[in-house]
Amino acid sequence: MTQKSILGIFIVLGLASCEALDKEEDIPSYIHIEDIEFNNTNTSLYGYAGSNITDAWVYADGDFLGVYALPCDVPVLASGETELEIGPGIKVNGIGATRAINPFYYNWESTVTLHPDSTVVIEPKVSYHNGTNIAWLEEFEDSSVSLDTNSYSDVAFERYKLPATDPTYESYVGMAKVYADAPGLKVLTKSTYTLSAYGIGVYAELDYSCNQQLVLSVIEDPEDDSQTETIMIYLNATTNGSTPVWNHLYLDLTDVVGDSDADDFGFGITAYHDSNNDTGYFYMDNLKFIYR
Repeated sequence: MTQKSILGIFIVLGLASCEALDKEEDIPSYIHIEDIEFNNTNTSLYGYAGSNITDAWVYADGDFLGVYALPCDVPVLASGETELEIGPGIKVNGIGATRAINPFYYNWESTVTLHPDSTVVIEPKVSYHNGTNIAWLEEFEDSSVSLDTNSYSDVAFERYKLPATDPTYESYVGMAKVYADAPGLKVLTKSTYTLSAYGIGVYAELDYSCNQQLVLSVIEDPEDDSQTETIMIYLNATTNGSTPVWNHLYLDLTDVVGDSDADDFGFGITAYHDSNNDTGYFYMDNLKFIYR
């Protein structure tokens, strides 16, 4: 190779190197999301409820950026005015492997101004979608309750007055206790309720606290009255004591309702005394069937 050829190669490499240095690298902007607040704006229609929003499904200018566990810092390869959309992510059936955007909440949308290598803090708030229908709601505030024990239950399921009024649970919740000599709890809705799986989906929602395992089921009620009960989920203890530690559950009933010959459905609660506890405690509130 001649000296001129070698010199030419070095000149080309030098020019390419200069272009690389002159080209501005993409520097991300960042958004920080501490949590996504559930803003229950219409309690007269949707009732009171807790929430359990665990993830943010993040979109910027229509592009999906990913699913982020809360709290999170999200890199965004954009600057200036940017259209953000945040989907409120939940663990369907309380399972981390089945994460999804809650189909009954609105996504949060806003235009924010982003700056490279800077963080913008956003505070998304979401509420129930206007298309959400409530087929059944039990908040225990009225003396007439839509749930009752049957003949298989050894104990009663009663209204329990909270020591102080709570913005989520108001004044009353449902409560039962089981013991070694009265071990069984069986609670069913007194009526069944019409549900449709032809739309976005069907869920049961509830707030609960327990110090031992609790079983939730759905009652299918076809026209011939041959009711069947399907176990939906086994819930583990939220506390090891008698003081409530609340959790909120989003229970997906879409497949059960869609595959059933029944149009009407009820709800069941079952428990049996755990010998590790002297007393088994169960608190529940804001139970509902919703569909959209």
